[in-house]
Amino acid sequence: MALAVANQYAQALADVLADGESGLDGPEAVAQLQAFEHLLSESRELWNVLLSPAVGASDKQAVVHRFADALGLAPVVRNFLLVVVHRRRIGLLGEIREALEEVLDARAGIIRAHVRSWNELDAALRARLTTSLSAVAGSRVRCRYEIDRSLLGGVVVRIGSTVYDGSVRGRLEALHERLVK
Repeated sequence: MALAVANQYAQALADVLADGESGLDGPEAVAQLQAFEHLLSESRELWNVLLSPAVGASDKQAVVHRFADALGLAPVVRNFLLVVVHRRRIGLLGEIREALEEVLDARAGIIRAHVRSWNELDAALRARLTTSLSAVAGSRVRCRYEIDRSLLGGVVVRIGSTVYDGSVRGRLEALHERLVK
């Protein structure tokens, strides 16, 4: 359910950004949400104030205004945060930001790929991998990288529901299956 709620908020903010009246583009809005999210993660007190039912709505709004001004957030992002806090959804801010990134990518025709590797991939390898995945997918691809020590080496890529397993573990399992047959 949290994912559905986060998607609704992300769609709404993406719609507001798309009309062009806010003067803010998608990546700038995402960056500003990340800045506020970072602030929340750094300050347990702020987190508690915004989540606490004991703190009044006007006090929460004042806190959001104060920190939005300090961070230099655009009015549309500040107002969005006010709605999120008012609706008691601030605990979903990370999910909302991620959903917004996905919505903006989808609207721009960018496909998202999740890449797991045994170790950190250098910039050149990431660029080659992105180029190869774009060719396979037939569209621009944005990769999110994750380290997974269980792979033993290689990479596993998930694009939508399709998984490309180039890991050592995957190859060993495939070899095992062939030997068993």
